[in-house]
Amino acid sequence: VRILRQDPFECLISFICSSNNNIARITLMLTRLREAFGTNVELPSLDGESIILHTFPSPDALADIDDKVLRDLGFGYRAPYVINTCKTIAEKGPGWLEGLREKSRQECKEALLECSGVGPKVADCVALFSLDQAACIPVDTH
Repeated sequence: VRILRQDPFECLISFICSSNNNIARITLMLTRLREAFGTNVELPSLDGESIILHTFPSPDALADIDDKVLRDLGFGYRAPYVINTCKTIAEKGPGWLEGLREKSRQECKEALLECSGVGPKVADCVALFSLDQAACIPVDTH
């Protein structure tokens, strides 16, 4: 298994979107999120044309939107989880999520479980893939 070190916020939102979902739909949801709320980045391509990509939005960009907006983007029941998680991150202050890298595995997991829509498996996945918690082993429960 190759362990990644993803951006913690993008990883957290991605795994919230992953519950009861498939990769194609998760990819579509995250693409729509970036296009709607991310910053445009123009990159040159090999054929000389520009490619427009979008950054992943910040927690602040998502914390105050209406959940209907995310529902319209295909987030369904996950929309309030995403918004409430962004509010939690904003309340905890800048650097809180990244600071979990310095915590014990248990402290990290407990902190992630405070986020809306995060259960034990999602917490373990986020801790493993973005917060340097190599001892976390995500367990599928079904």
